[in-house]
Amino acid sequence: MSPTPYDFLSHFAPNRLILHMAQFLIELALLDTASLAYAPSMLAAAAIFTAAELYNTGKVVPYTGYTQKELSKCCFVLLLFL
Repeated sequence: MSPTPYDFLSHFAPNRLILHMAQFLIELALLDTASLAYAPSMLAAAAIFTAAELYNTGKVVPYTGYTQKELSKCCFVLLLFL
């Protein structure tokens, strides 16, 4: 069985507030085929990054292994769902 974005969230999220918002973003994203263009780990990382930016809690990119530049397109797609 292949991993889903939810499998990566608990590893990437620095706190529960960010985790819950990221889960919400992923739920919205999985309703659209545009999210299929991204790996589950990238989708989770982008959701964590977007949630952290929405709550202005600081940088969480080092936790994910992705750079901000790598996540930017995926974050933009997530923001479109809001």
